[in-house]
Amino acid sequence: MKKTKTIKQQLKRPYYFVALLPFLFLIFTATIMNRIVLGPDKAAFHELYLKGQEDGMVTMLPVILGVSLAIIILAVMVFNIYTTRKLVRRITEPIDILDRAAKEIVNGNYNFPVQYHRDDEFKKVCDSFNEMSKRLYASILKQRILEENRKIFLAGISHDLKTPLTAVKGYVEGIQDGVPSTPEMQKRYLSIIHRKTLEIENLIERIFELSKLEITDYPFHFQVILAQESFTRIEELIEQQSLQQVVHVTYESNLGQESFVKIDENEINRVLINLIENSVKYSGETVCHVKITWSEDNHQFKLIVQDNGIGVKSENLPFIFDSFYREDPARMESHQGSGIGLAIAKKIIEAHDGKIFAENDNGLKITILLPRHYEEEIRDA
Repeated sequence: MKKTKTIKQQLKRPYYFVALLPFLFLIFTATIMNRIVLGPDKAAFHELYLKGQEDGMVTMLPVILGVSLAIIILAVMVFNIYTTRKLVRRITEPIDILDRAAKEIVNGNYNFPVQYHRDDEFKKVCDSFNEMSKRLYASILKQRILEENRKIFLAGISHDLKTPLTAVKGYVEGIQDGVPSTPEMQKRYLSIIHRKTLEIENLIERIFELSKLEITDYPFHFQVILAQESFTRIEELIEQQSLQQVVHVTYESNLGQESFVKIDENEINRVLINLIENSVKYSGETVCHVKITWSEDNHQFKLIVQDNGIGVKSENLPFIFDSFYREDPARMESHQGSGIGLAIAKKIIEAHDGKIFAENDNGLKITILLPRHYEEEIRDA
């Protein structure tokens, strides 16, 4: 494979030639002197020189030297013109390519590739331009997604606040108009107002929680502890939430006795509560059953929360952890919650250097992966 010379190497060519100019001049002059003045009979140099003094041959030397110099200068000029034009093409070609690519970016075409095949200094520039274009495109896409999420977020807040507020307003106006004529009806109206007020309070608390989790310095309280002991305490915390009135939760543990995990127990408990509440909301007409399974392998812990609900459409699974996401686009069923719980769960798991994802398996199955810590690491810490 022929190696392409760099532009620096080509720029040095004329200077090399100019540096050789004195030597070329001497060689060329000596050759002409040898051919014209001396002739083929070199032994007759002395005799010819004496004869030349009489005939004025010595006066030819300046002419010979001038012609020699003129020929050499002409050769240098021709060489420099050729080299310069070639270099100009080498330089303007990538500049034209970059200019065309820059105009494409200005017009919004961020995927226009700069194709430059020479292996010289401009190759690095063109490669850097392509990388810049890719990063710019990724940044713009991210900005668009953030803007779209912001709109969805604001729309979700507006909807989920307006729904209970409208109900509260209606029942308050009913009381003012004397609609509930009996103490029992008044108590029922007040009970509904109280419940709707709690929905508003819960929504505001969830939004506040999500906002705090998006702050990089959120105060997690991580501890490296035995996994079995930690998850047993989390089970106890779940039982204290009085969820057994609306859902039947079972547990299965396949953890070793000497397995360590680094977690914030309160935050992991909040994740599991959010997942259980989500299962209850989407349980359909059946009695909600949730099974929580703990297991481990050589590198990670696996928490599986599986329910017997209606599941989620496959095409919607990647979006259920987005803020205010509901599978129902019309968002008509306000009892299904704000859609923030799963977003909070994702933020917490990511803060634990873990992963969370969902799939359908006779209901919705959510898997959480957490990194495992070994006893040797604990002793070395």
